[in-house]
Amino acid sequence: MSPTFRSKKKWDEDKPTYPPLPDDDYRLRVSKIEQVKAKKYMSEELQDVMRLTLELQSYADGSVANDTEGKPALGRRFYQDIRPNQEGEFEPGFTREGLPSIGRAIIAYVINKDPFDEITEDEFPSWESLLGKEVVVSINQYVSKLTGDRKCKITRVVPRKVRKVAPKEDIPVINAKADGTYTPEGEEDIDPASIPF
Repeated sequence: MSPTFRSKKKWDEDKPTYPPLPDDDYRLRVSKIEQVKAKKYMSEELQDVMRLTLELQSYADGSVANDTEGKPALGRRFYQDIRPNQEGEFEPGFTREGLPSIGRAIIAYVINKDPFDEITEDEFPSWESLLGKEVVVSINQYVSKLTGDRKCKITRVVPRKVRKVAPKEDIPVINAKADGTYTPEGEEDIDPASIPF
């Protein structure tokens, strides 16, 4: 039996479409890391890149993420290429504006480190150490220059929120008295009516 090959028109008709996601913050999981060939920036020449495949898990708050048509988007894939530096090593760096690249920010998020600081081999032993790790990113829509279609891309890695707790000795203790006045520990009486708010 001879195979039948679809026409370009039929190929395009059968191709699955993925409605874009609303601009928002999402939780993604690193599901695959591989070295592949990709075009150099603004060139037809190929180079090796480290490609991270990240799969959508949910909105950043943990709720179910849907696309712009209201359909669940669990498992939607995003790809992040990390290009080699001048020496040919995969060392995610900084943008021309001095901001951490998306790749560098992903690594820093996973190891809970400031992306502007040095990242050592002890902190990041291998690319495979990213597998299964989650990261929170902002995903935004854009219009493809080639097709005119609306697509999505990772525009930033959302920094981890770090809460700093004041040392207990810096928190004043205020004691209420029966007559309605308050006495901060080690201070004189305060009349609540004298507080200017």
